[in-house]
Amino acid sequence: MAEIWDEARVQRYIDDGIEESLNLDYKAAGALAKTDRKRREITKDVSAMANSDGGFIIYGVSEDENYKHLPGQIDPVNRKDLSKEWLEQVISNIRPKVDGLLIYPVPIGNSNTDVVYVVEIPKSHTAHQAMDKRYYRRFNFESVMMDDYEIRDVMNREQHPQIELDFKIIRSRFISSDLSGEHETEPQFRLEIHATNSGRVYAQHTDIHIEIPPKLQHSNSYSLWDEPETDAKPMHPGRRYQVRVVALSNDFDCILLDDLYLKWIVSADNAPKSEGNVAFSAIKVSDSTVRILHEPMNID
Repeated sequence: MAEIWDEARVQRYIDDGIEESLNLDYKAAGALAKTDRKRREITKDVSAMANSDGGFIIYGVSEDENYKHLPGQIDPVNRKDLSKEWLEQVISNIRPKVDGLLIYPVPIGNSNTDVVYVVEIPKSHTAHQAMDKRYYRRFNFESVMMDDYEIRDVMNREQHPQIELDFKIIRSRFISSDLSGEHETEPQFRLEIHATNSGRVYAQHTDIHIEIPPKLQHSNSYSLWDEPETDAKPMHPGRRYQVRVVALSNDFDCILLDDLYLKWIVSADNAPKSEGNVAFSAIKVSDSTVRILHEPMNID
């Protein structure tokens, strides 16, 4: 059963410091207003999320004053002035219509007027145009105009597999315990690469080429650029697969990541080849702790 949107859930996003991302955007109450400029902004942000990977826009939560892209506090919308029906009407100006979009009015406190609007936007299978007749996508927490090839790619989602990569770095610490106490080893780093087929057509064969700067590679690794990762099994639509785990240098924490990029190329069946790069400084690093307990030996 899907989790419902209520005040407690919205507050949890704030308390946990859930950062804005490709799939999440916070907007203060002032983002909604009955002016042409604000109405254009609404259609721009909603269409950008549909054209990208879908997600949620939460109207009625401000950004933190000191830390950009983190939630600050609930900043409720007056539902008498700006009703759910009004917001639906504004969003309906997007062309073509975004199918499956939902708006959840979340009552705040005991007020009859204060709400937060959570707009749930599905990933679309065609390109959507905002009120200003332009096409947008999500990039670095913002809605930016799309290039012609990006619009064509979105419109081709129904005709070809759409393989999208995401990356995560794991910093692992190993702690062993014995009679003399705990002993922690130096952290080890690995890059996890996942692929998602976001199109409607499954991919029978997928080749993924990755290039990592030599200084970030583990001493026992090898050049990755000429070694394609081929998945002979179909990658079904909507499924996420782990396609590779790469050991990184044990000195990763000490290396200046400025101007260091991971480069990638993806080919899937008859889909147009895609390629790009991502800054290592932008890849999320997650910590993992492994505890190893050494049992004392029994000596008879």
